[in-house]
Amino acid sequence: MELKEHWNYRVLIVDDEDGIHSDFKDMLNPNRRQRLTAKLAETLLDKVPDNKTSFLPNFELLYATSGEEACEIICTAKASNRPIAAAYMDVRMPPGIDGVEAIRRIRQTEKDIELVIMTAYTDKPLPEILRDMEMLNKLLYIRKPFAPEEVQQITLSLVERWNVEQELAQKQQQTITDQQRFETAPDSAEDAIGLRAELEMIHSFDEIVGESQIMQPMFALMQRAAESDITVLISGESGTGKELVANAIHFNSSRKAEPFVTVNCAAIPETLIESELFGHERGAFTGAATRRIGKFEQANRGTIFFDEIGDMQLVLQAKLLRVLQERRIQRVGGTTNIPVDIRVLTATNQNLEAAVEAGTFREDLFYRISAFPIAVPPLRDRREDIPLLTDHFLKKHTKNMTKSINAISPDALRLLMQYNFPGNVRELENSIERAVLLEATELLQPSNLPTRISSMISSQPALFSPDSTEILPFEELERQMLAHALKVMDNNVTKAAQALNIDRSTLYRKLKLYQLPTSD
Repeated sequence: MELKEHWNYRVLIVDDEDGIHSDFKDMLNPNRRQRLTAKLAETLLDKVPDNKTSFLPNFELLYATSGEEACEIICTAKASNRPIAAAYMDVRMPPGIDGVEAIRRIRQTEKDIELVIMTAYTDKPLPEILRDMEMLNKLLYIRKPFAPEEVQQITLSLVERWNVEQELAQKQQQTITDQQRFETAPDSAEDAIGLRAELEMIHSFDEIVGESQIMQPMFALMQRAAESDITVLISGESGTGKELVANAIHFNSSRKAEPFVTVNCAAIPETLIESELFGHERGAFTGAATRRIGKFEQANRGTIFFDEIGDMQLVLQAKLLRVLQERRIQRVGGTTNIPVDIRVLTATNQNLEAAVEAGTFREDLFYRISAFPIAVPPLRDRREDIPLLTDHFLKKHTKNMTKSINAISPDALRLLMQYNFPGNVRELENSIERAVLLEATELLQPSNLPTRISSMISSQPALFSPDSTEILPFEELERQMLAHALKVMDNNVTKAAQALNIDRSTLYRKLKLYQLPTSD
């Protein structure tokens, strides 16, 4: 990791035990004597100048003992323009809200912070703890007790990713600003064309990875939708990539040079959504000190995308229907009809026909928005795309984290192919991102995949034998050898260590490294 003085190194530790706070203070102390494995030392220390005695920066550690206190600290830090880059959150913190609810509240106001769940659970996968696949974004999961090397590596990588993403966001904003300037400056036409080409490349159909037969009809429908202004309903489970489909339709349409505005109907508070959509006049209500331009006006001449439209309130459904029919709006507190030229795209993970039957979704609005339906298939129905997606995400996150991982091991890919991915493509990307973050070799190993996936390896047959011609990485051979020893010794770590002629503590460390289960 390349350390930069101007970067944000603020890390929040949330746990009701003072001992955990002390442990983190010790583990993330740059003057602490490092007890690194040879592989981790080789990975991290080769980038540190010879005159440096530590590879750790001076983290600014903050502490909270409850979920409520954590929410307050994070919101205050953001409001004071001193945001927190990463936070470790314990699951169980009685009394008050638990870590899962704290994360849910934090995500409502702070989308960028990197979060790590800490838990002593040993038998529950992350989705079962969260019970909300939408929360898996920018979220890692480690079990207590954890090794110092694990915390150091994760913290370094997350802080680096937070800072790199902020820098990229600033560059992207500058690119948008430059594009707007070029579009209004005749003498900069050549530069404007270059920027436009770059934007088109980013948002082309190529961003949606898939070559399976089931994806071809969807691509054909997307192409037809991009050729017109018809209202489109994109349906599919959470994590399938519905917003990517909407982006691709817009940026391949005649409106690609105009705004693309997203409205998440499930995320905007009920008291604010009307003002968010229609805008408001000054003095329209208490606190309305200035005029506000709403989403409809922001999207004028472009596209407005209603994500999770099934969660829209009935009263707003009626107003949206009126806008679709009349193409005019009124700001809250205003009397003037404002014409809007918009193309409408919608998406949902719900069965809207069932919602119409239940009376929670207007029938007339349903028929209006479903004129051109596009269904995005779940990942389990296109498993043949998993290797292609895996390679795409591996290259993406390896580049983002400046790692030298060349490929994924056959065992790891086999596990991915067998897993059902209830969180679909989003879960696959998060799994690869986590594995890239933890991997210390040039080959992505099964042990670095999330536990819910890597735990299936116990049911896999041994891959090495005297007659095998396949050459496996040393780490994979070692992992299989340890798993075999545990199986023969009925998961007795002491007997397995004696049979392997290694110290019991060494075996425990290696079992933790490879995420192999133990019973004693």
